[in-house]
Amino acid sequence: MRFLVILLVLYTSTAYPLFWVSNRYTTPFWSGDTRITSGQITTFDAYLGYGTFNDGALSFNNVDFNLCFYQTIARGVFVELSLPMTALHIMKEISPTIHQTGGLCYENASLLLGWGINYDRIPFFDFIDCMIHTGCITPAHEPLKYAAQESFYGYTHWGIPIALDCALGMCGWITGGLHASVCFFDKPTVYHIEPYFKADHCVYGFSFWFGYSYTGATDDADSTILFPNTQHWQMHTLHYGIEYEFIQAEFPLHPRVGFYYNQPIAGTDALKRPNFGFTAGLDYTW
Repeated sequence: MRFLVILLVLYTSTAYPLFWVSNRYTTPFWSGDTRITSGQITTFDAYLGYGTFNDGALSFNNVDFNLCFYQTIARGVFVELSLPMTALHIMKEISPTIHQTGGLCYENASLLLGWGINYDRIPFFDFIDCMIHTGCITPAHEPLKYAAQESFYGYTHWGIPIALDCALGMCGWITGGLHASVCFFDKPTVYHIEPYFKADHCVYGFSFWFGYSYTGATDDADSTILFPNTQHWQMHTLHYGIEYEFIQAEFPLHPRVGFYYNQPIAGTDALKRPNFGFTAGLDYTW
């Protein structure tokens, strides 16, 4: 029985394993738990989400579509890619007009290289995982060129992120973790801290998670209309999710589907945009 529990811990994965960067207009997502395996793993994730914002003066909605890829390349070494995209529909604008491009536009994509280590022969706990990753963040889509503009798509600069993830497992199904990251752009520096709890395969193939994140930035002068003369912002968000894995650990293929909800609860000089959506993923362990 313990052998099956160890297999489940080593080969279980989840949606949103990658690095996400947010600006003052985009709600952060759950960063995902660590995925250190004893063998090779290839992972594809996709999600389709919807969000809305309305404060009386400004009203819009957005449809998100993200693609993620994760691949181990050596023992403990992995590469990961995230391609977030969004389509904005502004229904009511403020003056001066916020000229946003219509249609599906790309946000800040990430290409990272990382290293992780797993301890599973320790007393009282099932495992302790730690991983660190860094790489590059690509510029987001720029709005139409007008005298006054905001970018709801992300930062229009290259960035360098550094992220640390740690997770602790116990009782065969409980995981507690912490994600901490910082991303250096040309001027703004974005930081993100996120503790979380996950009930892993606690009811058949179902997993549940709950997390809290604190996101903020310094020297961010990109806003010229909504938040003029403010270079510091912060955001507090709650993250909820459920996921079902169709095939358990003894098989190499692991298809998954899930649902998530991100709820901003407080913030300063930042938009509070709740969003929700559905996920689909496939893991191949070999």
